[in-house]
Amino acid sequence: LTELETHVSKHPHLLVGEIGMCKMARFVREFPKEKGGKATALQLQKLVFRKQLELAAKWSRPVTVHCVNAHGLFMEVMRTILEEAKESCE
Repeated sequence: LTELETHVSKHPHLLVGEIGMCKMARFVREFPKEKGGKATALQLQKLVFRKQLELAAKWSRPVTVHCVNAHGLFMEVMRTILEEAKESCE
């Protein structure tokens, strides 16, 4: 993420690009069981997805969202962002 932000900051027309969540990704399927398996992999995906959205918002850059069999997780992230935005406006 640091490298992505460095590139975005240096190139004013650079997009953050395609980001998202996928329960079918090799990363998820093959995440080591001793490190938490699929559940941990999905939590990491949610964290990175959220950070990528925040980076895009910070630099006013567009994203394309890719979501495969993870619509519930996607909506969870979006609801959390919405709730935090509402709280910050109160």
